[in-house]
Amino acid sequence: MAHLSRLIVCGVGVFLAPIGFGQAADAKIKLDLLATQSFGDRGPTTFKFYDRLGHFSTVSLSGSLETGWKFFVSQRLQKIDGDPDSGPLDEFYVEDSGLWRVGKQYLPFGKRLL
Repeated sequence: MAHLSRLIVCGVGVFLAPIGFGQAADAKIKLDLLATQSFGDRGPTTFKFYDRLGHFSTVSLSGSLETGWKFFVSQRLQKIDGDPDSGPLDEFYVEDSGLWRVGKQYLPFGKRLL
């Protein structure tokens, strides 16, 4: 878990250092836990931090700055075997609501799974 928290703090620092120096951020931490335990005759019992449909368990940090800009960083708790996205971060972005958003994000249509 120390690696997880260190990565989140570093990621937020990289985004906020140039824009938020000297400003107090309004931040929230969220844990979205989806876990699956499989029992089977063909293999060992497994416990994974994602469900059978591929939805990840994540820990995220979000907030806003005095300038009105918002930030969001979300990290997966476990990688799915064979997933082409090799990075530990699920989403991260900085935005000025309604005007622009820069970072890694899900496309904003449907169930946001694309």
